[in-house]
Amino acid sequence: MSLLITKSHRWLSVPIGIQLLIWLGTGLYLSLFSNDGPALKIQKPQGIEWQVYAGKLYPVNQLPVKKAESIQTVLLAGKPVYEVILYSQPHNYQPRQVRLFDAVSGQPFSIDKQWAKAIALERYSGDAALSKIELEQSSGGLLPKQKNAYWSAYFDDSALTYIHIDQQSGRFLTASDEHRRFVALMFKLHFMDYWDTGSFNHPLLIIVAVLALAFGLSGLAWLIMLLKAGRFTVRLGALHKIDVLVANNNQNVTVQGRKNTTLLTTLTQNQLQLPAKCGGGGTCGTCRFYTQSSLPAQPAETHLISHSELAAGCRLACQHAAHSVDSIIVKDMATQALTLQVSRAQYITPTIKEIAFKVTGGNLQKFNAGSSMQFSIPGGKRRTVPVDIPSRWRSYWAQFDAQTVSYKSTTRSYSIANYSGECDELIFTIKWQCNTTTQKSGGAGSSYLCSLAPGESVEAYGPFASFAERAYQPGAKVLIGGGSGIAPLRALIYEALIQNSVSHQMIFIYGARNEEDLCYSDEFEHLAKRFENFTYLPTLSSPSPAWQGHSGYVQQLTRQHLNFDVFNSANFYLCGPAPMLAEVKSLLLSQHIEPQQIYIDSFNTNEVKNESNS
Repeated sequence: MSLLITKSHRWLSVPIGIQLLIWLGTGLYLSLFSNDGPALKIQKPQGIEWQVYAGKLYPVNQLPVKKAESIQTVLLAGKPVYEVILYSQPHNYQPRQVRLFDAVSGQPFSIDKQWAKAIALERYSGDAALSKIELEQSSGGLLPKQKNAYWSAYFDDSALTYIHIDQQSGRFLTASDEHRRFVALMFKLHFMDYWDTGSFNHPLLIIVAVLALAFGLSGLAWLIMLLKAGRFTVRLGALHKIDVLVANNNQNVTVQGRKNTTLLTTLTQNQLQLPAKCGGGGTCGTCRFYTQSSLPAQPAETHLISHSELAAGCRLACQHAAHSVDSIIVKDMATQALTLQVSRAQYITPTIKEIAFKVTGGNLQKFNAGSSMQFSIPGGKRRTVPVDIPSRWRSYWAQFDAQTVSYKSTTRSYSIANYSGECDELIFTIKWQCNTTTQKSGGAGSSYLCSLAPGESVEAYGPFASFAERAYQPGAKVLIGGGSGIAPLRALIYEALIQNSVSHQMIFIYGARNEEDLCYSDEFEHLAKRFENFTYLPTLSSPSPAWQGHSGYVQQLTRQHLNFDVFNSANFYLCGPAPMLAEVKSLLLSQHIEPQQIYIDSFNTNEVKNESNS
């Protein structure tokens, strides 16, 4: 329910915010400039001496009219005219029927172009010439509400004055100019009267009023939730002390933070970095801490943390205010940044670049396979398309527009593709993010890291063992991955086979689009020949005709190839795109694999968790 409330409030803010800007802009214009236009050049017609026509008017009772609502004598262009109203409604813009007769001869006539010109010149008080006159049909032109045809006369003056004359009766309807027309548009936008109803009781205004009410109620509900969770306080400026025990090095640290900030922000401001792949958005579940305080579990925590861990006091630092705890325990935390220098970099697929870093600043701690580093990505302008793509893959990138985009500073987490004892480097497989729908590409983190040249440096925190610490278990292993999700799986495979010399069965199912997108295929084929307990099963969703291996998606190959009766007690390690992970997880659960046997590291949704809370 809380997720529905927050999402509804955010989406409702879009139309309400747009309309608020329209209200403010049009209201400001109407208050400052609506009366600044030139005077309208319109005058009343001159009267006549009616006694001149005494005894000369045609008898009204002899007019060829059987039934009329009213008959009256009016002046049109200085001439007396009988106006016979056959049918009318309360407003002049509504449909009506009128006939005109010469009041002297009794002859019927209609308002043609010459009559309209004469009437318009009579009402115009300026010196400019009449530039054009044209007949407008009902519900069209400059009078959208008008249901009767009318003549529009345009004058060639500086204000672009125009006059509207009813085509049936010859009566003057209205006159305006460009300034007043723009003011009318501002009124229409201000009152949202896009259908010219002339009232406040129209559907759009009612809809916006309902949305505004829903926006206010959802905001109130959200505020109440924040108050109950202790994440919103009015104790501005107050500082709160928190004792932090870092379990991985048995270090005690005391930090201070403002009471109305999140615990994650407080730790970061004190140079203590928890893993936070989503940057504090509550979607990755990696910024974990333990406390003995009775903190209420937030909706994000019940989704990302298992029931047993919640009962043990595990919470997310991004979901609680600093003042809600006095002491915490964190299993994994970086207290200083490492300086990483690019030692080598090369594209191993059209979109994935292998980047190796040397640690040139700070002390790199020993880490388990599957660990990750959190990079500090500076803001700035960067290209959306790489410039160092090998010639054989340039045709792939031709579909994207090369642009320069400004990015804000941020953090991004990437899994390490090697294990601690493999070499003296940190190796990453980073996919340059691209979007084939919008024909644009370039993620904030990937475009920066993939643009670094050998010798250039970047700051990073870690390694963080958010995936490996909970995932490394004895027994048979099935590793399922796709795309750049190969990084932590490669590290787990090498650590198990090379460093630990495990004897249990290991199966690696890896999916890619085509042969060019297969990462490290030669390495894994060599490992499969060297180790009898390791099986490598690549599958391609769009293979070339020359491909002789498996085709289709990894979830299909998993269903077809894996004997779940044999691997019912195995541990499953998944890393790749979120849609793939969701389908594989659903498949495993349908085959009676227990949730606690499934470990997921999703690089798309920033989700790293054990599935025992499902």
